[in-house]
Amino acid sequence: MLEDPREIFVMLLSEARQNAEKAAEFHKELAEMAEDHPQIRELIEAHAFVAAKTLEHLDFCFKLIGARPVIVKARLHHEVFVEELRKHLAEIKSPIARHIFFLAKLAHLNHIRIGEIEALLAADVTGHQAVAVLLEGARPLEWPPQSALGSWPDESSNSRYSSASSQ
Repeated sequence: MLEDPREIFVMLLSEARQNAEKAAEFHKELAEMAEDHPQIRELIEAHAFVAAKTLEHLDFCFKLIGARPVIVKARLHHEVFVEELRKHLAEIKSPIARHIFFLAKLAHLNHIRIGEIEALLAADVTGHQAVAVLLEGARPLEWPPQSALGSWPDESSNSRYSSASSQ
């Protein structure tokens, strides 16, 4: 049983680290699923590149507080998410609807990751200001980026998707 606030923080930090490790595999799999959506695939790859730094940030937090990651039996939400995503994508026939569904699910998952870092920031009992700086740096980027929203397909671009899917 965990009673010490520092132990709770190390457990939460460990869980975040485990999730960061899984995220690399997850982003690779998502990029493969988005092969027929080049804009989404490119965004996933860019997001994965930035997210890869999360692990480095979290490892440095452990170093600063003089702790090692612990094994946490966390739910396998990435695996469940991918399984459900595949199932729903197979059922959606419209390319534009698939595109929108992909974006909605990616935004949902990203907000879960943002919440994980927010929880760590709230639970930080280490007294190290540098830990807070590293956690802020590990916070996922807004998804989708506001600068990219203007390029998402709309009804006028539906013909482009229809012709691309029929080739």
